[in-house]
Amino acid sequence: LLENSMGLMILAIAIGTVSAFAGISLIALINTMIEQHRADFGAYGWPFIGLLMGLIISGVVSQVMLSRIGHRIIYRLRLAMVNRVLGTDIESLEKAGDHRLYAVLTKDINDIGNAFSRLPIAIYNGLLLLGGIAYLGYLSLMFLGITLGVVVLGIIVDHFVSTKMYALYKQVRNTEDRLYKQYEAAIEGRNELRLDAARRGHLFHSLLEPAAKICQETKARADIYWAINLNWTVVLIFSLMGLIVFLGINQLNLGLEVVTGYVLALMFLRTPITSLIDMIPNVIAGSVSLKKINQLKLAQYDASWVSEAGDNDLLEFKSLQLRHLAYAYPVQDETDKKDDYTFALKPINLTISAGEILFVIGGNGSGKSTFSKVLTGLYPSTSGQVFINQQLLEAGNQAWYRSHFVTVLSDFYLFDHMLTEQNPLANDQRANHYLERLQIAQKVQVKNGMLSTTDLSQGQRKRLALLAVYLSPRPIVLLDEWAADQDPVFRRVFYHEILPELKAQGKTVIAITHDDKYFDCADRILRFDAGEMRPVESNALSASRPQPDIALTL
Repeated sequence: LLENSMGLMILAIAIGTVSAFAGISLIALINTMIEQHRADFGAYGWPFIGLLMGLIISGVVSQVMLSRIGHRIIYRLRLAMVNRVLGTDIESLEKAGDHRLYAVLTKDINDIGNAFSRLPIAIYNGLLLLGGIAYLGYLSLMFLGITLGVVVLGIIVDHFVSTKMYALYKQVRNTEDRLYKQYEAAIEGRNELRLDAARRGHLFHSLLEPAAKICQETKARADIYWAINLNWTVVLIFSLMGLIVFLGINQLNLGLEVVTGYVLALMFLRTPITSLIDMIPNVIAGSVSLKKINQLKLAQYDASWVSEAGDNDLLEFKSLQLRHLAYAYPVQDETDKKDDYTFALKPINLTISAGEILFVIGGNGSGKSTFSKVLTGLYPSTSGQVFINQQLLEAGNQAWYRSHFVTVLSDFYLFDHMLTEQNPLANDQRANHYLERLQIAQKVQVKNGMLSTTDLSQGQRKRLALLAVYLSPRPIVLLDEWAADQDPVFRRVFYHEILPELKAQGKTVIAITHDDKYFDCADRILRFDAGEMRPVESNALSASRPQPDIALTL
């Protein structure tokens, strides 16, 4: 985060050093006037004004530059974290859970950003503190030794208090994961909660309220330690002043100008010291959030991967061949190891030809959706090989391979823009033509590549998702139970009209479906059972198709 701002940071620190020097010089000048009992404008007025001007100009310039660095760091942090999330494999993201990812992109980024935004203030006050210590040494090495002894005592207490605060902030952050999970439940489960008062009460009183209470009480306890630390430091400073005055006047018989100068310098340093202590909670919260992010094991930041493969790199698709392709869900912790049943996709041998319509069937949990994610490259296969146009897929070509697929998965997300790599704003006329074809033109329009709305029923949203399939140049289409939310009339349109249209466009369609009534629309059918794939023969399919109930028909 700092490397791209290092030049500006060095310049800001240099100007901050000038500001610190001007501030200490003002203290020294005032002390000299007290020592010499002179305050005539001719001797001291212009130097005093010059130092004041230097202090305000260098201070403003330094802090503005450092503030800009802080804002730049927050900006880069936000982009970097989204980049890391987007670059992380789907397995790890699903393992983390949406609520933890939302917490990272909101709470953790803000905490780390707040800690970094205090960095400019810390640097500036640190420079003032170093300059002040140098001046204290110039006044009296003996007093400097006493001061450093008090500083060591303050650091010991600060370390103890900060350790306690870190433990409390860590507890708060772990509890906030539970809070975000309940936030997600309150938003995503709003319909069920509206209908079920008992469940609504349980979520609010038994899950959400206790977690929020723990956060409140734990943060309050952490604030107690912070208040103790801050006021302990103030007490130390004033105790040091009193000790300096007592020793300097009564015991060591030092001149009044030395004692006065020392006390003035300590008063001047009180502000930067308390400012540094004041930022401790922000630093602790940021460090806890950073550790929380690291626990998710997100991908490292890579600026190049976002534009790694586009539609310009697509092959003229001819065939896709899977040889002994298998997949097993990764075991990432002890909880997984204790699970008696770990689902795995057994080795698959399959060849898919261009322009083919392939149906994938099977019961719930049989492996259909897992197969779809392995086939499209969202999950890396555990073993086996993939050939596209007889070309072996290498590890470094995964992004290029994925760019051949356009999908509507069961957990699809509907974007409000019609954006493709080849044509940044897809032709509105063409898009609106397909909206007519999908029978939702009366609900939504495309203008300047943007959908007028996505606030539709689930079946209509799926039709909008299919619009991207029509507009995409990608040759392989994968649809996961697309027709499940369609009415009977449009379901027939999908199987008897849309699928043949896609095939006529040269697209290869792989559709996961339960609609046995339309199985005759497929060129081939594959059945999954407990992770094992078998082709379905046409006669076996006819025998397994349910027969109408004669009595009911009559």
